Amino acid sequence: AFLALPALAVLFWSFHFHMSPLQALLLPVQVTGADIGDRDGVGDLRMILAGLGASREISEGLVLAVLVAVGLLQRRYLAGADRLTLFAFYGVLSLGLLYHRIYDFVFLLPAAMVAYRSPALWVRFGLAASVGFFWFGYQTLIELGAPRAPVLCALILAAALGLIVWECRRQMAEAITP
Repeated sequence: AFLALPALAVLFWSFHFHMSPLQALLLPVQVTGADIGDRDGVGDLRMILAGLGASREISEGLVLAVLVAVGLLQRRYLAGADRLTLFAFYGVLSLGLLYHRIYDFVFLLPAAMVAYRSPALWVRFGLAASVGFFWFGYQTLIELGAPRAPVLCALILAAALGLIVWECRRQMAEAITP
């Protein structure tokens, strides 16, 4: 049932734009690749691969492979986490995998909510610092003339993702112990 809506969306776009369902399925990835550059990206995997000289097809394929692998690992090892935490997980993962502009930092709202409610201080302060950097610090630094730092952004996103994984595991352990 969960796949019915995305499948219908793919079929709709396939018929609407007169393309194969596979092409329609890849439209979101193609859109994210339309404006790769260091002008306002956040150091996502696709941007880093393009910077290393990877072709568009290779970088899209690697990003898709990483997404599928992470999705399978999440289903296996983080299946007990609540929906908000998993939403935060996939929001941060999206920022880390595909090209996003600065206004897409709204994807960090679930991470901010996880930070707010986590009893683990390192998760709370680490996620709050990560979200704060992207919501307030990054654009301020750019406006002050600091060079863009896609690798720094990628590392901060990876750290935030790690903290969310830590929170997922903490929640799962808490659910097991009485």
